[in-house]
Amino acid sequence: MKTLFVWICVFTCFNSHVCNAQTVSLSYPVNNSVVQRNTLNMATVTVAGQLNYSNLAVTVSYRFRPVGPTGIPGAPGAATNLSLAPNGMFYALPVINKGWYLCEILVNGIVYTANKFGVGDVFIIAGQSNAQGIPLLSNQLPSSAGIPEWVVGTSEKNTCTRKLPESFTHMFPLNTSDDMKRLGALGPTGNTVWAYAVLGKLISDANGGMPVALFNAATGGSSITEWKQGADGVEAKHPYTGAQVCLGYMGGSAVPKDYYGQPYTALKTALNYYGSLYGVRAVLWHQGEADADPNVDPITRPAAPQITRQNFKRS
Repeated sequence: MKTLFVWICVFTCFNSHVCNAQTVSLSYPVNNSVVQRNTLNMATVTVAGQLNYSNLAVTVSYRFRPVGPTGIPGAPGAATNLSLAPNGMFYALPVINKGWYLCEILVNGIVYTANKFGVGDVFIIAGQSNAQGIPLLSNQLPSSAGIPEWVVGTSEKNTCTRKLPESFTHMFPLNTSDDMKRLGALGPTGNTVWAYAVLGKLISDANGGMPVALFNAATGGSSITEWKQGADGVEAKHPYTGAQVCLGYMGGSAVPKDYYGQPYTALKTALNYYGSLYGVRAVLWHQGEADADPNVDPITRPAAPQITRQNFKRS
C-alpha cells in the first residue's frame, strides 16, 4: 500500500507539471543563419517567437552569448524583457555587432530555447555550371581551424521550380564531413557544396572570422542571354539543347511556358526570399564558355545584372 501511495504521488506531481508546462518557440533568428552587416559592422536582428502557455503572467526575456573560435558560448549578456501579445507572441529588434551568437529565450530566468546565428556577409550565387557545381567526391573542405559553422548554406533544393523554400530549418555548416549534405544540394539550385566552403572560409578569415552565408541560384549551361530572357519572362532556349531551359526537368512539365522565367526565377526568388530575411552583400555571378560566342549581343551581357538590382530594390 505504501508503494502504491508513493507512485500515486509521483504520478500526480508529474501530471501537474505537464498540465502547467509552458513551451517557447523561437522563430527568429533562424538557427545557423547569418544576418547581413552594415558599414559599421552591425545589424538589426529580429528576435521573435511565441510563448505557449495559458497563463502569460510570467517574465519572458532574451539574451545573447558570444560564440568564440572554440565554438563554445561565452558569458551571457544582460537579459532584456520582452512584451507579450495576448496570444503569447513576442518581438524585438536589437542591434548587435559582427560575430557569432547564441540567442537564448528565458522564462522567469530559466533558459527554454536557443538558436545560434551570426552577423556577417550574405552572398547569392548566379551563373552557369562553374557556379552551380557538379557532384564530386573531391570537393575541398577548408581547415577546421576556428569554428566550421562560420560558413553556412541551405540544403533546400528548388531547381526548375517557382516554389518558395518550405521551411527555415535547413541551414547547415559547409565545412561538414557528412556526405549527405556535402554532396547534396546547396540551395536553392546548387548541386553540392562545390568550392563554396573554401571560398566562404577565405572571406571569413579575411574579416576576422566573420560569419558567411552562401545561397546558390546558378543554372548549368546557361548563358547571359537566357538569364535576360528569363528576367523578361519570355522563352529562353538552352544554348546546348535548343529547348526551353528546365523543360522536362526530373519528369516535370512538357509545356515550355510552364518554365518561362527560368533560369532567372531561382535568383529572383533567392533575392526576394533570403534577401528579405537576412539581407545581401552581393551577387557572385559567374558565366563561362556559353558566352564566348561572338554572336552574343553585347548589350545583353550587363542587362540581367541591372534587372537584378532593380528587382532587389523593389523587394
